[in-house]
Amino acid sequence: MELLPLILVVVLFSVVQSIAGVGLLIFGTPTLLLLGYPFESIIAILLPCSIPLSAAQTWHGRTNLGLLKKTFWICVAPCMVVGLGLVVLKILQINITLWVGILLLFSGIVRAFPRARYMLDTMIQRSGGLYLAATGLVHGLTNMGGGLLTIFVASHAKNKLAIRSNIAYAYLTMGILQILTLLVLKPSAFEPINLLLIPLSVVVYFAIGNRVFLKIPEYIYQRFVTLLIFLYGVLLLSCG
Repeated sequence: MELLPLILVVVLFSVVQSIAGVGLLIFGTPTLLLLGYPFESIIAILLPCSIPLSAAQTWHGRTNLGLLKKTFWICVAPCMVVGLGLVVLKILQINITLWVGILLLFSGIVRAFPRARYMLDTMIQRSGGLYLAATGLVHGLTNMGGGLLTIFVASHAKNKLAIRSNIAYAYLTMGILQILTLLVLKPSAFEPINLLLIPLSVVVYFAIGNRVFLKIPEYIYQRFVTLLIFLYGVLLLSCG
């Protein structure tokens, strides 16, 4: 396992996650897949770096939490654990990146137009439980449910701190559950070298990412989230 590519991936996408709440998994996963890393190894590499970063974001935005606390453990967590178990145990192998990419690309375009965005937000709010269950399943199967999660949170929370902190809360809890599931089903995926990467995400968050986040005006942040959703959709379509 070459350390330099992993360092570059962790540093680059930790900056994105420090600002938006997502980044390490949604961009790091397809990047490492393209570099030839197995799915289980990718989880074991990225999740330990993502968890402390998400924990810091959750703590800094703790007064804005509440959006996902009531529904996460009912809708997201069980579906995510089931999806991850199906993949790790080789019971199910499915490529859904194409369809997720289309959805995200569509959502990114819609968010750019106020009237269309209002209609999308209303639709997601009405089907909240089902949407979150699907998000959990997608995340368990592909490790890339962050784009769907971002759409959901952005349709409910209207300021940047609420958006980032609620996404971080979901990522934190999903990450812990994923690691526990992987430790039970395939502990060999974890390697000692992975521990060297964990401090990187924390350093990036406090030295760069959070400082940039605090200085970004609200309207620019909303455009950044829209652009992130759009780019993630394009990335998934290119990989699918």
